[in-house]
Amino acid sequence: AWVGQRLEDPMIDLCAMAGAQGCTAERVERRSELGAAIGRGIAAVDAGRCHVIDVKILPDYTGLLG
Repeated sequence: AWVGQRLEDPMIDLCAMAGAQGCTAERVERRSELGAAIGRGIAAVDAGRCHVIDVKILPDYTGLLG
């Protein structure tokens, strides 16, 4: 018998949870968007804020998709 839990369906909204704690947050689903999101996160931290980046990227194993 399978014992345990999966935290999906529906997926946990980490951005909403971060917002409830006073952080700014964003979700990234494409590798091509990740660099800009990290830049926004660094700017938020430099401004004294907490920033969460929820990264949901499917692996492509080749590095060619973006």
